[in-house]
Amino acid sequence: MNIDLLQTLVAVADEGGYSRAARVLAVSQPAVYQRVQRLESTVGASLLQRNGRRVTLTPEGQVVYQHAHKIIRQLRLLDDAIAEGGAPAEGGALSLLVGQSLCEFPIPDICVGFRGEHPGLVVDFRVTARPSRDIDREISYGRSDIGIHSDPTPVSGLSKEKFYDEEYVALSWPGHRFAELEIVGPRDFEDEPIVAYRDATFTFSQSQVEGWFARGGVEPRPEFISNSVIAIRAFVQRRVGVSIVPRDHAVQTAGLIVRPLVEPPRRTHFFVSRVTPHEALTTRLLRSYAISQAWVRYAAEPVAAMNGEIMPTVMKPDH
Repeated sequence: MNIDLLQTLVAVADEGGYSRAARVLAVSQPAVYQRVQRLESTVGASLLQRNGRRVTLTPEGQVVYQHAHKIIRQLRLLDDAIAEGGAPAEGGALSLLVGQSLCEFPIPDICVGFRGEHPGLVVDFRVTARPSRDIDREISYGRSDIGIHSDPTPVSGLSKEKFYDEEYVALSWPGHRFAELEIVGPRDFEDEPIVAYRDATFTFSQSQVEGWFARGGVEPRPEFISNSVIAIRAFVQRRVGVSIVPRDHAVQTAGLIVRPLVEPPRRTHFFVSRVTPHEALTTRLLRSYAISQAWVRYAAEPVAAMNGEIMPTVMKPDH
């Protein structure tokens, strides 16, 4: 039986629909329909049914779904066991799935440093704008080896290990009143036009930003919303509005001013991988390297703010 057909059934059942399953599997919706039909033809029974807007399993589908999960898990264990005996120094590949905002920092530093220690390894570095839960599913389905995001929500079969922590900061321009402040609080944003940062991959940390405003009794007034920190910096430089962004992406240039926040919201990055007794050697090596913080030396020079230096904050893992 084709493993792709089983993975497709699991995806449709987990996502509750064909279109969402197609997005997770990175195939077209007609392809999902065709795979389900082929699987139903193979087993000789209808496996899915529509209940309102959701697609659910039939009784026969539930049986196939349970066995499909076991088969997929066993195949992953086999892949990991084979990879366990690999020699990464002589060659190999590793797929890494991350959100957009990590493209500037810290992922390039991690990849450069890791490749320096293991020159035979190829890192397939993919960027997604999808929510962190979709990254979790990609790892669960075995479509990527590793994911990095900031959502600590436990997921069965996945390990989430924190390795890096950063605060949010205020971003404005020279001559703006924020430039005269040593630290910025929620009330300082009242009546200020805001360029809001909304990255679907980091919905958990963004809820902390919203909570920060709420605790200060302030309802932010966005003029623009973007999932790109690069775009936000450009908007602020053009004096469209101020913003709150992750500190290590708040590059201070001639047209930007960076200021710390009062009791700042934070986002913690987690290294996400599958839980398996035979973890692939390449996955274990990258996780160990990321947590070791050895990659920090590859980072760009810290940005000097008018009131001091904004240094990268490295959070050691709990033991």
